[in-house]
Amino acid sequence: MKTKNYRNGKTTCRSYLKTAGHGYEVGFFYGSTQLFCGNFVHSTEANQFFTLMKREVSRFGKRFKVGKNYPTNWFKKFLGAHLHRSYYNFVNKQVRKHATNANRNYGQTLRTYKRLNRRWATGEKSASLKAA
Repeated sequence: MKTKNYRNGKTTCRSYLKTAGHGYEVGFFYGSTQLFCGNFVHSTEANQFFTLMKREVSRFGKRFKVGKNYPTNWFKKFLGAHLHRSYYNFVNKQVRKHATNANRNYGQTLRTYKRLNRRWATGEKSASLKAA
């Protein structure tokens, strides 16, 4: 489990990365309130997002400064929405990458099939998948 602690006045915030079942969970706590939780299947993607989330929290704290008597519920909602936006932007990039790889792989195997199909005699061909 990886953690990173932050301070906001007297409140301690914590981001974490831990295993959850067969996957990984990345989250953020503001005090004892969980603001964000995201799940990943691959450890590389989870580690990439954890690194991105740590950077986003630091940038958020520097970019959006608040006064001493700020409404904490509003701030939690604002920070949570920012983390969710970062998460879904990251996930969309990963999905596009996986879809591109899947389409490329399908195109390569389809070209191979068409090349091999020309060599087979008509009598040799049969359905490869039949209902049992």
